[in-house]
Amino acid sequence: MTEKLKWMNNEEVNKRYFECMGNTELMAQFRHEHPRYYLRARAFWNSKEHRREIIKERDRKYHQKDKDKRREYSRLHRLQTSNGETFYHLQKRPYTNYCEICGKLQLRKLKYHHWNKTNPSIGIWVCSSCHTFVEGCDKGYVEIYLQKKQQIEKKGGSRNV
Repeated sequence: MTEKLKWMNNEEVNKRYFECMGNTELMAQFRHEHPRYYLRARAFWNSKEHRREIIKERDRKYHQKDKDKRREYSRLHRLQTSNGETFYHLQKRPYTNYCEICGKLQLRKLKYHHWNKTNPSIGIWVCSSCHTFVEGCDKGYVEIYLQKKQQIEKKGGSRNV
């Protein structure tokens, strides 16, 4: 243990100090009984390092507590596109917990597919595989696929088209 923290090694005194915190009369009595410990403890509790740790812990607890609320809000009011654009304050359709195309049940991994660039609030909740399919439909790949398929079938299935 470092020299700096040796004074805090007395468990009985530590316990008594924590019991006195928040009660001015008990703290005054403790200060009278243990003046050196009181001054060092006060300096430690008011130090920047200790306050930084308290703030970190408080923030961690806050974010952990409201994690689901923030995730749900972000899910319904924010949209990030594949080209890096982010839209905020949207009114998306409610989250469905299942893919609206194949019906697969998924609690967290659904994506919001939108097709109207001027109004990204309009869209559907789809799983990853259906999202890839729907993106292909939007880009016209389905028509290209169907044309290629017809060409190949007309030629009798040969490999050279």
